[in-house]
Order: sequence, then structure tokens, then C-alpha cells
Amino acid sequence: MNALSNRFFLAITLCTSDRAIKPRLAQAWIEQLDEITPTELPSSIRKDFIQLRKCMYAEIPLANEHAAQASIRKMSVKQAVEHAGVITAIFRELATANETDMDITHKSEMGGKAEIHYEQDNSQRLN
Repeated sequence: MNALSNRFFLAITLCTSDRAIKPRLAQAWIEQLDEITPTELPSSIRKDFIQLRKCMYAEIPLANEHAAQASIRKMSVKQAVEHAGVITAIFRELATANETDMDITHKSEMGGKAEIHYEQDNSQRLN
């Protein structure tokens, strides 16, 4: 798993702890995602990340408060859950892209033709 995928995985882990969603989302953004620049991401998910970043910087923070904390504080719980869902969707895209990239690299390094192999999508079966 590359560094970007790992950051999104850790953000998801924070979003799924046993606390209320708003503090979890703020912690996930601040600790794992805030330093990512959109140009680091594949173009297929860049737009979603840019929109997420805009939402995290929508409000002016109070003293000693991060912009994400202020923005999330003003969100409804439903909006916070939706933003956590965007983080999960971006991670899924990154993980899928990384699997494809690794397979292409592996085939090329072995001196063979680069082939793309897609595995069955079992994500809907996870509980």
C-alpha cells in the first residue's frame, strides 16, 4: 500500500472509532488528510478531494481551532457522515488503482508484457 492509500486507510480507521462522528472526522482530516495536495492524487478522484477540502475549510476558525474543526462543528451529523463516505470512496479508488499499478509494474519488471488483471470486486460482501 502506498503512502497516500495508507493515509486514507488511517483516516477511515479514525472515522470508524466509537466516538461521535464530528470529532472523528476532524481528527481524521487534521491528522491524516490535511497535508495532501490534490495534485498527488489520480485525476479520477482529484475533484472529490478538492470538494472535500473546500468543505473542511468552509468556516473561519476560532482562536486555537483548526479550520476543519470549525467547519465540521457547523455541519449536520448527516453531512459529516457523507464526508466520511467520500473519504472511504477515495480510499477504495486509490486501493484499486494501486493494485493495478503493482500488477503492471510486476509484469514489466519480469521482462514480460504489462498486463492488467482485474480481480472480482468483493467490497460489497464485507460486513
